[in-house]
Amino acid sequence: MNVLGIDPGREKTGVAVVASDGHVHVRAIVETGRLKAEIEPLILQWMITRIALGNSTSSKAARAEIEGLFQQRQWENVHIEWVDEKNSTLEARVLYFEEYPPRGWRKWMPFSSQMPPVPVDDFAAVVVARRLMFGQPEEKSKGKL
Repeated sequence: MNVLGIDPGREKTGVAVVASDGHVHVRAIVETGRLKAEIEPLILQWMITRIALGNSTSSKAARAEIEGLFQQRQWENVHIEWVDEKNSTLEARVLYFEEYPPRGWRKWMPFSSQMPPVPVDDFAAVVVARRLMFGQPEEKSKGKL
């Protein structure tokens, strides 16, 4: 089973498709205004039945957008679940540096003092998805969408 992780933001949103073993199939940063158009093919291609939605910035607007897509497509087997985003950006930085280890003199610096050169919203979406899969979501949605 694959989970779609979403880390919503005002201008950009991280999305990730994560397998049940934690393996990442897809990781991307999309314009928040294009979220619905960007996730629809992911839901279809990866047979998503659970969406892990981060619960902070712009999460209510993102949820409304996603629910509108569900109603439009008449999907009844896809569920959205809120996930606590606390410290997800810090965890995303760790994931970034695992994937792209520092080189040269930077490899001798502690990770805590380094900043990734690019946004890590896509890695934060991985964190959100894994929290749903391996931890407890903050609040489950009621009923089918």
